[in-house]
Amino acid sequence: VIYSKDMDALIEFRICGGRIEKDYITEIINEYGLIIEIGALHSFSKGKGKNLINDLKNLSNYLNIPIYLYDSNLKSTTYYIDLGFFDTGDMSSDNEKIMLYIPNNEHETDKSNRVKSILNKVVAYFTK
Repeated sequence: VIYSKDMDALIEFRICGGRIEKDYITEIINEYGLIIEIGALHSFSKGKGKNLINDLKNLSNYLNIPIYLYDSNLKSTTYYIDLGFFDTGDMSSDNEKIMLYIPNNEHETDKSNRVKSILNKVVAYFTK
């Protein structure tokens, strides 16, 4: 979980590997080795959620790992599309759109020792 500095927004995420509910996401995991799943985004001030999403996108680009989420945003149907995600066309079992962000990191990442390498990069990213 990452909180904004003033504690009025948070984003909960996890780094996953293996099989996910939808085959399309499992294919993405097979291609990249891992994926970031956003479990929750809560913002109590305008723009704070967007900032946290952008921070997570920066991490995604740095690690070369895609992000996915189940879109249950009732206020705006284009919120995540406006933030660079795309609609996969799949729906969750709760009838939520599955949204995906593909990192724009240009280099190929070695998948050997991937989890240890990723964890080291996550620590380095958040402690810089």
